[in-house]
Amino acid sequence: NCFCPPKWDQYYAHYTYLGECIIAVPISTVWSAARLSCQNQRKNAYMVNEYSQEKHDFVLRVVKGWGFPQPYTYFTGLAYSNKGKWQWDQPAGWPQPALQQWFNWDQEYPMSASNMGVVRNQQKGEGTVWRNVGQWNTAAPYVCEVAACDTDTYCDENFDN
Repeated sequence: NCFCPPKWDQYYAHYTYLGECIIAVPISTVWSAARLSCQNQRKNAYMVNEYSQEKHDFVLRVVKGWGFPQPYTYFTGLAYSNKGKWQWDQPAGWPQPALQQWFNWDQEYPMSASNMGVVRNQQKGEGTVWRNVGQWNTAAPYVCEVAACDTDTYCDENFDN
């Protein structure tokens, strides 16, 4: 059995809780500051990944539940790496998985401009789509992720650290 710290939402799919916790942060900032904030939320926290449509939909439900204003926009952990590919954020020292089968790019995205190397979800209709934007010149709220607490991922009684 695993659980999430207070204020974090445990990811579930097909009526099963999984070992991932997310928190939506409704403060707009640039991507690099958002990433640093996620890393400081909890040990081994990072910016959210959306490996599947189910995970993307869950994250959007959490964002809506936190009262983000419409149109919904928020940063994810997807960024263009110096290796020439889109990769998901992970805790420091962990390998960063490359974008693979599922993706949610808007039409005509990703744009190839070298200064547009991070991904923001942008509301389009009832859902959201991915758009790459500038890392230093675009602000948005963001979503963080961390492994759930269990026997392998110990969480002390002071959950806010």
